[in-house]
Amino acid sequence: MKFLKRIFKRQEKVPCPKVTLPFDAEIKKIQEDYLFAFLIFLIIAAFSTYFYSKEVVHKNELVEVLVFSQNFSDPKEIEKSDVHAEKFSRKKITETTIFDFEEIMGKTLIRPVVKNEILQLHHFQDAVDPESVSSEFNEFFAFAMDESWFVAKVPNIKKNDLIDILVSNPTYNLDQTTTVASAIKVLSVTDQKGKTIVVNLTETDAQKILFARGLKLPMNILVRPSVAEVEFN
Repeated sequence: MKFLKRIFKRQEKVPCPKVTLPFDAEIKKIQEDYLFAFLIFLIIAAFSTYFYSKEVVHKNELVEVLVFSQNFSDPKEIEKSDVHAEKFSRKKITETTIFDFEEIMGKTLIRPVVKNEILQLHHFQDAVDPESVSSEFNEFFAFAMDESWFVAKVPNIKKNDLIDILVSNPTYNLDQTTTVASAIKVLSVTDQKGKTIVVNLTETDAQKILFARGLKLPMNILVRPSVAEVEFN
């Protein structure tokens, strides 16, 4: 019996030593580096997606703000009955948006506004007699601008439409876009080798627009089609 065990033991294969070639070791190292880089990329992508989706949800969140209940073309002290609360997404809210009526108590509306327009601080001025600025609303004059003034083609607008002139600073992002002239009435539109629009505005708004053009700041037009037939005195 012991003899048989010795025979079988001799017949057992002796395991070969495992040899790793330098080339195989280098390939394995490269594979591990790629796997590590891929895992880092997945982690960064996951965090970026998480924060981006969180930002989108935040911007689309509805916030209650104050809007005008009707059109106003004369300077006046706004009463609570002249405004009401509406919900807008945060992406439409600016730093000058008014959320509480207390913010405008004792202030005077100093520029034309339209129904459902969001109240902004630049609509008002502190401790002003409405009669003292009423003449500003009667000092409108014609002001012409052609398509070369704007970064995009002039949209499809017509006589009596109301438009805003928007300006952005190229050194900042689009969140820095501001309105330099609001609710100005279109007097005429001609289309001869590019559109030319003639609007009705005050000297103050004209100076702001000319100042922006002088600085070569990107300008664009925002049309208010829902109030296209509003007439300002």
